[in-house]
Amino acid sequence: MAIGGWKCLLLAAVTLQLAFAAVQKVRLADGDAESEGRVEVYDSDRWFTLCGNDWTIPAARTVCRDLGFGDVKFPKSTYAMRTSFFGKGSQTIYPRGFACWADSASLSECRETRVRCGLGDDVASVFCKDRVRLSGGAVLHQGRLEVLRDGVWTTVCGRSWGDPEAQVACRQLGFPGAVDWRWSDEYFPRAPEGVPTPQYVLACNGSERSLLNCNRLQVGDCSHSEDVGLLCEGQFCPLLFCVDVVSSRATVVICSINAPS
Repeated sequence: MAIGGWKCLLLAAVTLQLAFAAVQKVRLADGDAESEGRVEVYDSDRWFTLCGNDWTIPAARTVCRDLGFGDVKFPKSTYAMRTSFFGKGSQTIYPRGFACWADSASLSECRETRVRCGLGDDVASVFCKDRVRLSGGAVLHQGRLEVLRDGVWTTVCGRSWGDPEAQVACRQLGFPGAVDWRWSDEYFPRAPEGVPTPQYVLACNGSERSLLNCNRLQVGDCSHSEDVGLLCEGQFCPLLFCVDVVSSRATVVICSINAPS
């Protein structure tokens, strides 16, 4: 009985191990930004697409987390993520699906499931929140610039910051370009307590697609008084108090919820 029991335990352990995915790498393809695209996984020396019929929000969140992005952009809708939004690609659909948990760090930590896809069926996509955001502004295209680093949002040091860096940041945020940049403290609320101070400055030439492609120079002593505030191209602010700030190129309109006393 004891030997039979050990055999059962061994079989259960092997079965449990095989139930988890063997995916080695994941990437996003054919998106308009690095944070979105068709999901492709690498296994057994080749890339595969994933079945769209079985794609879920937990699996999409796991991919975004694994690639270093924030949450998914549309957590209540999977329609676009299941319908080959970025094309079907040329790879074969992966023969297994993924049942992920809320804290799964990668698809390799998810349980494998059977797929309900055949040749020519729709494949999975994701729209992840980007690694950059604007905070503290009255409108979406203005605010304190923050970047996601190792799962923590930090501000950006404004030393040596200029128009090339501002243009790259605004394009990465999905805006046509930058109008101007300012010290964040001058127009936007200071970063809340607990937000780390930046430890490096960014140096861009203006042609980069993302701030991740710019050079990083360590500084180590930047304070929140040197945080970058961005004013990207976008719709201006009706029904809000607006402050006109003259820049070297144009009059910049900074939106505020309250007029000054």
